[in-house]
Amino acid sequence: MKNVKAMKNRVQDKELTEAPDVEEKIFAKFHNEPEIHNSKVILDLYLKKLEVQNIILKENIHIEIIGKEKVCIVGKMDQGKLL
Repeated sequence: MKNVKAMKNRVQDKELTEAPDVEEKIFAKFHNEPEIHNSKVILDLYLKKLEVQNIILKENIHIEIIGKEKVCIVGKMDQGKLL
């Protein structure tokens, strides 16, 4: 029980900082990237509707990635950016 109380006191003594609203850029470079032709279709996705628990979030979604286009998925942490 002493350990738990000591840990509680240490946590209470720490100053908490807020997370920033804006994060710094991260540049990534991948070695041995495959050569992709500029006109090659990488992704062509169409969804008539995006729905969660019978709530329509968006209709007529069309995502197309061609050639060496770069894609960035952004959003707040833990907001479902997984692919």
